[in-house]
Amino acid sequence: QSLRGTACVSLCFKEEAQRLEVRGASIRRLQPDDFSVAVRLHAAMASPAGPAGGVGPGGEVCDAAAYSQSDRRGFLLRPGSTEEAVRAALAESDPPPAVLLLHARGEPIEAACARLQPLLRRQAGEGGAARGVVVVLGDDRGLLDDDGAPVARLAGGAGAPLLRVSLGGVVLFSSHSIVLLHHYLDKLLHAC
Repeated sequence: QSLRGTACVSLCFKEEAQRLEVRGASIRRLQPDDFSVAVRLHAAMASPAGPAGGVGPGGEVCDAAAYSQSDRRGFLLRPGSTEEAVRAALAESDPPPAVLLLHARGEPIEAACARLQPLLRRQAGEGGAARGVVVVLGDDRGLLDDDGAPVARLAGGAGAPLLRVSLGGVVLFSSHSIVLLHHYLDKLLHAC
């Protein structure tokens, strides 16, 4: 019944060129049920930026006190694309995080985690090659090969390891994929 304080989710909407960032470490007073989460997501998407929520037009926090007391805390609507969300995630740590690109023809998640273990184990001040994990997954149609090209380019430019991974041969909802990814990452790499 708690939130993952180390998790950040960026929901990217191509048509609107917006992304909604949800940061587990910042959220307060969120009930752990689908309806409560949907209400908060809707409020973050529908409410205009401004002093009442403490958020400026670019998604930046402009009034920390107002933002801290609002239901928008932990939910930031920003302009930008999936590519910009990945770029921001790669820039958050040094060394950059490993990138897992969920793809129907990727290697099994167990094998990818086994390859990532040595990279992530050395991250705590031992000159590791990656710090954390960024996962990129698509919508109900999945990611097309063209969708993965910008992610691969950004990962290569940042020096981040990129692995195309699969959760199996059955098509899953994105929400189910996230649950399974957390399970495998917790079981095979670390526990949050």
